[in-house]
Amino acid sequence: MMRKLLVQVFTLLILVSCHAQSKKYSYENIKIHGYNFKQLTIFVDKKTGDTLEIEGLMDVRTLIDGVPCEPEVSFTGDWTLSRFTLAEEHTFNGYILPAGTGIELKISIQPLKMHYFALRGSKNYAVNMCNFLADPVIDGVVYDHEYPVFFRKDWIFLGGILAEDDTIAGNIFPTATYVRHDDDGSIHCFCPSDPVVQGYQCSGTDYNRFLWTGGTGIILYPGGNLKYFQPVDEIEIGGVHCRPSASRGGVTLYENGRLKECTSARDQTIDGVFCGKKYNMKFDEHGGLISAEKEKIFD
Repeated sequence: MMRKLLVQVFTLLILVSCHAQSKKYSYENIKIHGYNFKQLTIFVDKKTGDTLEIEGLMDVRTLIDGVPCEPEVSFTGDWTLSRFTLAEEHTFNGYILPAGTGIELKISIQPLKMHYFALRGSKNYAVNMCNFLADPVIDGVVYDHEYPVFFRKDWIFLGGILAEDDTIAGNIFPTATYVRHDDDGSIHCFCPSDPVVQGYQCSGTDYNRFLWTGGTGIILYPGGNLKYFQPVDEIEIGGVHCRPSASRGGVTLYENGRLKECTSARDQTIDGVFCGKKYNMKFDEHGGLISAEKEKIFD
């Protein structure tokens, strides 16, 4: 509940900051752009005179751009619907969202804090944010309605927080895991605990830590095979001893499960090549050593 309150407060601060740079004009009982408003407020940039945002209260529930909206709505400066609550069930790109869902369209994730850093690596800087009244089921997975659920601006699912232990691409992840789907089909999972995935104990991610600024998390290939993780302890994969090193990179696997890249946990000889402790090692899909180099963190 506290995290949800912080999210709401931060969103409000963003709106207040934007409105501080604008001048507002208010109207009552006005018809404009074919809509009847009981109240209408237009925010205009103080310097340029451009319309920044429009907030309105209509007489009744209204169909706007084909979307059934509750009376209180917001538009961008060019009268494009931007913030609203669904008056009845509506389908976006195959996803059926229930009445009462609060939606913000094409918002920037750049200024968002806390666990939203988990979204930044997705490269989807403009997203649709949904606030549900009950835990939504999306692609068969239950997400926590206490936190926003995100879609890409074309309404392809992007991410949310698990409401319970659930299965992601054939892998069980614990409650409160933040799940993010990337454009290339890979899936990032940020777990508050250290889960065991496909036999490997992976380091979790405390995405609610005050100074957390983002990270990679656990990555799955589109088909569900493990792609990347940070091991909790030193592990051996295919006879190679891998170091649990966040600073030098974790363990990367090929889709067939063979080791692709890791940091050497100890001095070891692989394929007749000496690999010193903390060397970065790369392998081909058949397990053959490609390179072993002492990584330079600082030149």
